[in-house]
Amino acid sequence: MSGWRLSGLIHITFALHWLPDGTNACTTVIVGREATVDGSVIATHSADNSDLDFRMAYVPARKHPAGARRPVYHASGGYPRLVSHNRAEIYRPRDASQQLTEPLGSIPEVSETYAFYESGYGLINEHGLGMGETTGNARGASYSVATGGSALFGICELQFVALERCRSAVCAIHTMGDLAERYGFYGEEQFTAEALTIVDNDGEAWVFHVAPVSNGTSAVWAAQRLPPDQVTVVANSLIIGYVDPSSIDFILSNNLFESAKKEGLWDGKGQLHFSLTFASDPPWASVRVVTPLYATMRRWRVFDLIAPSRGFRLSQSTFSY
Repeated sequence: MSGWRLSGLIHITFALHWLPDGTNACTTVIVGREATVDGSVIATHSADNSDLDFRMAYVPARKHPAGARRPVYHASGGYPRLVSHNRAEIYRPRDASQQLTEPLGSIPEVSETYAFYESGYGLINEHGLGMGETTGNARGASYSVATGGSALFGICELQFVALERCRSAVCAIHTMGDLAERYGFYGEEQFTAEALTIVDNDGEAWVFHVAPVSNGTSAVWAAQRLPPDQVTVVANSLIIGYVDPSSIDFILSNNLFESAKKEGLWDGKGQLHFSLTFASDPPWASVRVVTPLYATMRRWRVFDLIAPSRGFRLSQSTFSY
């Protein structure tokens, strides 16, 4: 990252391997600029996946000719997550016998893309746009092109495109949301949604949720700005509550309310609660052993460490946004 100007941004990613095989428990913490001693905004990501390809790749900035197409790949956790001549050095085939990864499809390319780092998920680009990720639960199923469905985008490729094209958190939110809505979105497992923490060099900090609708042929999404003096945690469950389309602290998909009614998840009366509408209680269906405090314990412990004077008690509370 030498030479990159990262004023006001720290991005941390790390992997812990104490969990049993097959257990996934990613956690992301986001900190506002007035809650840090130096005015930085922070997004973290503990990628607790037992089968993830953790190699870090540097994707260089590029210029693209008019009419170019940007390939979109299926999110593959195992090694190698991608084999390609055209993305980063570490993805090049090891020898002539290793097959290149076939894309699921493509979208129109932009004239110039930014340099960034990626691992199993998107990390940070040359303009200080950074992200953390955690998978949540969803009421709707989703099927990618790779599994016979029509959804083109998973969360990894949404992150990568945003890091290629955006300087700000707001740009990233619109870019990822619009692509998921237009081309379809699939979760990393059945009945899963995605949550991202997003920070930028202007000191902006946002939480972004995206969930599949209509079997993944489209998506609904919402983003909520983190107040600058606060900290929040997302731990495999969605946390955005009642949304306010009139507030500058929310950015919402155009189809949010219509889709909620069409899917039979909301009657159109009163305020819409994003998480209660589009997500089920954690843990999601793929967790093999039911753990009642699967998400809550992690959120409680972060808040307890940061503000012990508040006397937070561990309970079934969701510790909402």
